[in-house]
Amino acid sequence: MAREFIAASRSGLEELEAGLDDVQFEAAVKMLEHAENIYVVGVRRSFPVASYIVYALQHTAKRVHLVSGFGGMYREQIRSVKKGDVVVAISFAPYGKETQYCVRAAQHHGAKTLVITDGQLSPLARHASAHLFVKEG
Repeated sequence: MAREFIAASRSGLEELEAGLDDVQFEAAVKMLEHAENIYVVGVRRSFPVASYIVYALQHTAKRVHLVSGFGGMYREQIRSVKKGDVVVAISFAPYGKETQYCVRAAQHHGAKTLVITDGQLSPLARHASAHLFVKEG
């Protein structure tokens, strides 16, 4: 089972590298560069990815917030998002309702969204200012 997990992860990374959309990637980088605040959300198996992105971004001068939802407080944690901010949302099928809510809230408040998901048919993709598609193993 461990070898299968490793192989699936390796395959996903190879596909990410081969299929990386340079235009979308550059748009994502520019959004993050210009963001006043960066909110990162991912639930269940996407939570470790969200946590690592927050860890990595905290090595920059940006204000970075992990929308953890501890205590069921997604709404409270995302409510201060505003124009000039970026919400990074990570979700794969079946898509987390909490992540979908945070993306809609970001859009409602005029924030930009960077969506990391598994394809154009993801319900998050239609709300993305920029997207990165990853085959999740």
